[in-house]
Amino acid sequence: MEVEDILAELEAFDQQESSAPAGRHEAPGALQQALLKVRNGAATLDLSHWSIRLGASGCQALADSLARPQLQLTTLLLRCCDINSKGATAIADALKKNVSVTKLDLNGNHIGDQGATAMADMLQTNEKVSWLDMEGNGIGAGGGAALADALKINRGLVSLHMSDNSISDTGAANLARALQVNSKLEVLWLDGNSISLKSGEVLAAALKSNRTLKTLHLATPRPGSTILT
Repeated sequence: MEVEDILAELEAFDQQESSAPAGRHEAPGALQQALLKVRNGAATLDLSHWSIRLGASGCQALADSLARPQLQLTTLLLRCCDINSKGATAIADALKKNVSVTKLDLNGNHIGDQGATAMADMLQTNEKVSWLDMEGNGIGAGGGAALADALKINRGLVSLHMSDNSISDTGAANLARALQVNSKLEVLWLDGNSISLKSGEVLAAALKSNRTLKTLHLATPRPGSTILT
């Protein structure tokens, strides 16, 4: 199957969206423009600049394409694309089969614990994704725990961005235990997660047995506060 055929599903979605009421996109045909770049050989699919609302149907079309080896994308930038938990699950399932994507940006997509758990499940077998951004997604302690379990066995992820979620002290404790055995992760952003100073110290202590993490971003508490913001 040719790349042209693989992209047809996404183009069909673009045509459906183009006939929707005005205001859905900041620029008409934005998805089509992005697909044209891919057709011309670009390894990056960047939908973030237009904040295209992929929704369930768009995510499924994208997932179906990612599951096919002919589409050699390495970077998916899907910031604020209305992906939600169902869409994140579809993309995560596709990435279990995909061997080309190394960078995935899901910042600001409301994927929640369910979507984060799907991504964690993917990371247990996928060692190609090395950079993952899930900031601002309403991820709680449950999603944090699932990701921590994945980090215990994953040998591919180098940079994980989890700022502005809600993993709290419970999620921080699980991640601290994961850091004690993970030997690949180099960058971890956790600011804005309602993590206490005490839990921050637990995370820092975990680095005594970790030789690979170079950056752990927890921010600093406001004066008089015990929460790392």
